[in-house]
Amino acid sequence: MKKQMKHFFVVLIAVQVAALCAQTPEKPAPGFTLTLSEGRRDGTMVPYQQVLIVRLTNISNEVMHRTVCDSFGGMYNLEVVYNGVPVKKTATEQEYRKRLEAGDCLGGSAIAEHTLPGEDRLDTLYYNTVQPGKYEFTATKETAPGEPEKSTTVRSNTISIIVPEPPIKLTLSENHDLGAGLDRVNVTETNISDTDFIDEDHGCIRELGWFSVEVFYKGVQLVEKDTEARSRRRNETIDLMNQRSAPCATGPLEIVLKPGKSRKLWLEVSDIYDVTKPGSYEVYVSRETNPIGRVKSEYVRSNALTIVVP
Repeated sequence: MKKQMKHFFVVLIAVQVAALCAQTPEKPAPGFTLTLSEGRRDGTMVPYQQVLIVRLTNISNEVMHRTVCDSFGGMYNLEVVYNGVPVKKTATEQEYRKRLEAGDCLGGSAIAEHTLPGEDRLDTLYYNTVQPGKYEFTATKETAPGEPEKSTTVRSNTISIIVPEPPIKLTLSENHDLGAGLDRVNVTETNISDTDFIDEDHGCIRELGWFSVEVFYKGVQLVEKDTEARSRRRNETIDLMNQRSAPCATGPLEIVLKPGKSRKLWLEVSDIYDVTKPGSYEVYVSRETNPIGRVKSEYVRSNALTIVVP
């Protein structure tokens, strides 16, 4: 019996030693930490674009080398939760991430920057919050990108940004003044807040492009006829409105929309897009609540209007 027990313990020890030898080597401790904070938006940015600052701190005893692929925050992964639900990455985003981790980017993986022990380096990330609600952001970064067997995921703190409901609502409907089709659509603005909504003259808004129009044909977004001309015209309008001398003004330069009140405008979609092919078109209209003072502006998007061109 003693011989059997002795033999059993020898076999058990041998099995334990073999198991220890077969274990994967322990991954090295991360040499950096991440801190995420909200950045400052300027007056040139669209109101739905959020600025996020990632601070990487080198806590190792070695110099950290930034590659070209890692420039401009390319190697960070931004986890987003919207109203409690994680936002899934698109197939394009996932493929782009794989290419970066493999070093496949413009300029390859050459050294672009050095971060000494104890030093910080900052990167700026952007995210479009086009819908009102609560957004939660967390930045992550791999210690050894492209080598999962060696890599550890380092996570930042989580920050929250609340995007408020805009004070106005946009509703699209068909307009048959010029016949059927997409030559002209109605846009109804409704003040859904409990305070007055002060806006610029609707003539300038309608004629000089405060509204952005998106058109999809058979599920594919169309390209504007002349994007540069519309952008240039919009910038000229901003200058004119700042000078209070807009040539399109047909009434007071500031109008007031009382709570619960609406007003109807119209847009000629055919001026912006080629909508002559027969088939189904889906149209959206959006605008900023304060096109001139973008820092305080909010983004508003309409319902989808589907129109079939025979």
